[in-house]
Amino acid sequence: MDQFWYEVALKLSHPELSVTEDILQQLGALSISLEDAGDQALLEPAPGEQPTWDHITVKALFEQATDTEFLLSQLRNRLPETEAVHIEKVENRCWERVWMENFKPLQFGKHLWIYPSHIQPPPSNNDKIVTLDPGLAFGTGTHSTTALCLRWLDTNPPIDKTVVDYGCGSGVLAIAALKLGAQHVYATDIDSQALNATIDNATRNHVSEKLSVCTPEQLMTLQVDTVLANILSNTLIGLTETLSKQLKPGGDLILSGILREQADEVIAAYESRFKIHSVTHEKEWALVHAEKKTET
Repeated sequence: MDQFWYEVALKLSHPELSVTEDILQQLGALSISLEDAGDQALLEPAPGEQPTWDHITVKALFEQATDTEFLLSQLRNRLPETEAVHIEKVENRCWERVWMENFKPLQFGKHLWIYPSHIQPPPSNNDKIVTLDPGLAFGTGTHSTTALCLRWLDTNPPIDKTVVDYGCGSGVLAIAALKLGAQHVYATDIDSQALNATIDNATRNHVSEKLSVCTPEQLMTLQVDTVLANILSNTLIGLTETLSKQLKPGGDLILSGILREQADEVIAAYESRFKIHSVTHEKEWALVHAEKKTET
């Protein structure tokens, strides 16, 4: 008989997630994945956050030899609040190959591309290639907030400029800035996982020599030419003074992770220190480009 797995699917609300994951692991789950059980936009997280939906479908894989009757009875007894428990056989697959098939090269603007490591880019004198695979840290360019930032960088390449990537996640914006000619980038995040991912991705893209990776507390007191902050509206509002101090007068501030209806509130928090140049939209998201006012 061909090898297969048992996949258990459960629908639940966010408060039940932690307990459910613990029980699934105790019962022998080999892997656990989460999906949106409704139609809820998942916001780009603040540094260190791992956001999930309000209503979630949890899927767990179990070995072929699993006693499914015992498994189902345990889940129903120990998770009485769960809306539904479903189990089915799934064929053995190379799960790494599955994401490889689904993650294709992405273009941002005229010259900037993100390629997964298993695809070799064609020869080009003008294209700037970032090699990046999906991983534990947030940010592969597929989310609209990240895409807005990448397109801004392609249109406004930071040639010979210093840049801060505040809340760096996977490091995609920092690496893209370096590929587009930045002199040096400082990537910062409060999540150690994000910092490690940024270091690994920078090494893969051969830009480590021009990249400094640190926590916000370790970020030097310096003023740079450009600050990129792809986080969340409330966090951005709270960082007004911090981000302002990082920029030279006349420097560019790029704020993303903002829902359309939140853009005015974010602008209001920054306009005393910054001249607002533009607001760009994609789907329900907005990017704000501002310039630090000359100090008088």
